[in-house]
Amino acid sequence: MFENLRYVVIDELHYSRGVYGSHVANVIRRLSRICEFYGSSPQFICSTATIANPLELAQSLTGRPFELVDRNGAPSGEKFIVFYNPPVVNRQLGIRRSYLNETRRIALEFVRHDQQTLVFANSSWRRKSWSRI
Repeated sequence: MFENLRYVVIDELHYSRGVYGSHVANVIRRLSRICEFYGSSPQFICSTATIANPLELAQSLTGRPFELVDRNGAPSGEKFIVFYNPPVVNRQLGIRRSYLNETRRIALEFVRHDQQTLVFANSSWRRKSWSRI
């Protein structure tokens, strides 16, 4: 397997930071040494969409040079980005409606109207709140 290994793909690169990232870097370096022993030098392909310095992180994790691909030439439709602040329910205390319930309510409206919808939210509540959709 190692002598024919051509590609190593690391998705969600942004998770490989801190202590976990140092462990990942050690595994990658060990894998590289094993591949070198068997005569291969696989190309590392990393992807992430959520950090400002993907090139630096990829290079520091693998110890190899990378080329940053940060432009998407694929055609796409019009996009709307919505920032929504839930309405105030208690002005005196500055309390607003639950952002979780408001996000669910708004996303359901989009889905009901057959609009492609992408919601970024806390993953810890996703299973509980969205499982009822």
